[in-house]
Amino acid sequence: MENRSLHILGSSAAVPTKDRWHTAQVLEMGQYKFLLDCGEGTQYQLIRYGVKYNKIQAIFISHLHGDHFLGIFGLLNSMSLGGRNKPLTVYGPEGLQALVENHLETTGSKPEYELNWVTLKDQPEMLIDEKDLEVWSHPVQHRVPCFAFKFIHGNKQRNLNVEACLEHEIPVDWYPKIKEGEDYVKGDVRIRNEELSYDPKPGVSYTFVTDTLYSEALIPFAYESTWMYHESTFLHEEVERAHATFHSTAQEAGMFGALAKVKHLILGHFSSRYLYLEDHKKEAEQFMKPVFLGLDGQKFNL
Repeated sequence: MENRSLHILGSSAAVPTKDRWHTAQVLEMGQYKFLLDCGEGTQYQLIRYGVKYNKIQAIFISHLHGDHFLGIFGLLNSMSLGGRNKPLTVYGPEGLQALVENHLETTGSKPEYELNWVTLKDQPEMLIDEKDLEVWSHPVQHRVPCFAFKFIHGNKQRNLNVEACLEHEIPVDWYPKIKEGEDYVKGDVRIRNEELSYDPKPGVSYTFVTDTLYSEALIPFAYESTWMYHESTFLHEEVERAHATFHSTAQEAGMFGALAKVKHLILGHFSSRYLYLEDHKKEAEQFMKPVFLGLDGQKFNL
């Protein structure tokens, strides 16, 4: 079975605590290994939890608040010092590339490996399209441009109905086309694809939603995700403060998860004012289950 896992490296909001560092997660889906956000201290957390950071193929930065990206400067440098020679792609909002490149130039620490940049657009966008992986971005409502990400992993090709193909005497060189969803056509003969193939097995999807005002406009993007991480900076008794700072409460995360019909909900990005977090879980569980606390070091099998 292919490895599909999520490793939480940091779960605190703007101010870290002695037990909770800034936002960062490692997502593994088969052959793919991604870092989602890179708050201060991320490289230390990678080392602490035994994650080989030079295996990371891409970094996704949601927005330019320090608790979500300040760790990237040290991490890029450590990757270079650690002998990285494979290219690295960084996806992030406008301004990230200039910030990082200015730092690298000023400090004379340009990486030895190829560093590629993709600037996110203020609209839903497919970032990666492989035969077994799709990655999408979607703008959310925060004080600065901020983005949610959705990762869908699984074979997108249809499964061949070999018996039907043999019965209809379909040439073998047509099999790849049928797996791509094409009808078989020869002269006046057309055999519909549905007769020659089966639907692919459902993939596993993970949606990452951080630092956003509660918004049901994002429901179609997250709809029926296998797993979803949703920020829950505050308990609902602080809903006015949450909205004033363009954040969500744990109750709103649960409401959103239920409306989007996600199968598993992970809460995170907890304000440092909270030492006890079970109340966050209870608030969200009023609307859906299962709900998990995404605490530092927690690893989820997706």
